[in-house]
Amino acid sequence: MSSDDRRKVVAPRFNPQRLDTARRRRGWSRVKLAQEIEISSRMIRAYEHEGRHPTVETLDRMVDRLGFPRPFFEADDLEEIPAVGTSFRALSNLTAKERNQATAAGQIATAISAWIDERFTLPEPDVPSFPEVDPETASLAVRQHWGIGEKSVGHMLRMAEVHGVRVFSLPRECDSVDAFSFKLGRVPFMFLNTQKSAERLRMDVAHELAHLVLHWAGKSQGRTEEHEAAQFASAFLMPRASVISHAPRNGTIKDIVAAKHRWRVSAAALTYRMHKVGMLSDWRYRKTFAYLSRRGYRTSEPNPIAPESSDVLEQVYRLLREDGVSRAEMASQLLIPPAELSSLTFGLEAMPEDPAATAAAKPAWEGELAATHAAIDRRRRFRAV
Repeated sequence: MSSDDRRKVVAPRFNPQRLDTARRRRGWSRVKLAQEIEISSRMIRAYEHEGRHPTVETLDRMVDRLGFPRPFFEADDLEEIPAVGTSFRALSNLTAKERNQATAAGQIATAISAWIDERFTLPEPDVPSFPEVDPETASLAVRQHWGIGEKSVGHMLRMAEVHGVRVFSLPRECDSVDAFSFKLGRVPFMFLNTQKSAERLRMDVAHELAHLVLHWAGKSQGRTEEHEAAQFASAFLMPRASVISHAPRNGTIKDIVAAKHRWRVSAAALTYRMHKVGMLSDWRYRKTFAYLSRRGYRTSEPNPIAPESSDVLEQVYRLLREDGVSRAEMASQLLIPPAELSSLTFGLEAMPEDPAATAAAKPAWEGELAATHAAIDRRRRFRAV
C-alpha cells in the first residue's frame, strides 16, 4: 500500500474500546494523544465514541506512539472494570489520570487471567462474603472458613491465591496507587504495588481481602469502608488471642521489632494492634509511634522480611517454559508488549530458574504451597498455537 493510500484508506478493523484502554494505560488525555499523532482531539473522540475508524496511517501512528501492536486495536472488547464496588485506597488523593492508568492495567490483566484460565486449572474462588459483620468478627470468620484458626499466615499473597484470588502487580507508572480490587462474576482480582516494603504489601493483601469480604457487593467505597478494611487487615494478620499470648505487654521498641516477625508485619502495625487489644497504654503507644517516626520506620522497616510474590504466576511460567512457550510468545498471543506482561506479573518470567535457590526460599508454609501447586498442575495440556 502506498503512502498516499495509507493516508486515505480507512482501517477495516478497529475497536474504539481498546484505543481508550491503551490511551488511559499510557496516562494520556485525548488532547495528548492527538498531539502525539498530529490530529485533532475532536477526531480522537470520534474514534472512541462515534464509530469513526482511523485511516491506516493514523492507526499506524497510534501503534507507534502508544506502544501496543496493531492487532491489539483490532481484537474484541476487554472486560470493563466495575465502576461500583472497585476499591481504591485514598481515592480522593488520586488524580483521574492515576485512576485511569490503574483501571486500564486492570483491564489488560483480566485478559491475561482469561488466557491463563483457558490453559490451566487454577484454584476455585473461595472468598466468603460477610457484608453485615464487624471487621474483627469477619476476620475470624474468614480464618475459620479457611481452616487456619489463630495461626500466623506465613505467605499472605499465596494464601489469597490458594483461595482463588487472581493477584497481579501494578506497573511502576501506577506507584501512586496503593492497591485495588474488584470481582468479575465470582472471580476476585487484586492489584498490588510492589514498590512497598514486604510488610506493607502483606497488609495491602489483607486490606484488599477485607474489601472483597465486606464491601464487594456493588457498594461504593469511602472513608468508612477504608477504616473497616484497615481494622479487618490488622485483625486478620494479628488475631487478638495470638497477640495477647505472644506480644510483649508494654514492650520497648526493641521488644516490638523482635516480636513483629511472628506475624510478619511492620513494627508500626504491631504497635497499633497491641494498643488496640489493650497491651500498650495510650502513653506508651504515642511514645512508640513517635520514636518509629523519628527513626524513619514508618516508611522503611527495621529487620525486614523477604518480599512475597505470586506463586500461581511463578508456576504458570514454569509450566509454560516446559511447553516451550516464551514470554514473547505469550505476549504475542495476548496482543500486548512483553514489557506490559512483565509489569503486571511481578516480573517473574525474567527471573532465572534456580531449583536450589527456590527450594531454600520456601519456608514453613508448605501446606499453602502444596495446595497451589496441586491446583495448577491439574491443567489441560496445551501447545503453542
